Amino acid sequence: MAKLDQISVENYTDRDFEVRFDSEVYHLEAGEKRTENQFLARHMAKHLSDREMEIIYAKEEAKYKKKKEEVPTGMKTRICQYDNPARRIALYKILRSKKQVEQVLTDYPNFGAKLRMNKPTEFACVGGIGVGDEQDYHDFVEDLERPKKEPETPKKGKS
Repeated sequence: MAKLDQISVENYTDRDFEVRFDSEVYHLEAGEKRTENQFLARHMAKHLSDREMEIIYAKEEAKYKKKKEEVPTGMKTRICQYDNPARRIALYKILRSKKQVEQVLTDYPNFGAKLRMNKPTEFACVGGIGVGDEQDYHDFVEDLERPKKEPETPKKGKS
C-alpha cells in the first residue's frame, strides 16, 4: 500500500465524532462514510473504537452496580486488553476490512490502556472491554462478508 492510498472509514454510530490529526480537527457525522488517507482513516478508526469501548464498559459496569456487585476480576483484566473481540468488531464496522483492522491493531498495539482510578484499591482501564470471545469476531466478519442470497420467490403450486 502506497503512502497516499485512500481507504474507506465509516461512523456507524448514531453520534457525531471529532478527532485531531496532524494539528487539524476532523469531523465525521453519525452514519457518514467517506474515503480518507489511510493514516487518517486508521487514526479515526482507533479513536472512534476507543469511544465505543468506553460506552460498552460503562454499560457493563452499570449492570454490576445495579446488582450492587463488584465488577469481576476477570472482566477488569479483559477491560485492559486493547485487542479484544468487541474492539475488533467496532473496527470492522468502521473500516470494513480485516486487513485494515489488523493494521490498526499493529499501529496502536497498547494504546487503549489508560488507567482511571476509581478508588485507591481498584482500577479500570478506559479503552476496551472483551465482550464475547475471539470466535465472536470471526463469526461477525464472516457474516458480513458472506454474499447475500436473494430471497426465493414462492412457487405457484396446486391448491
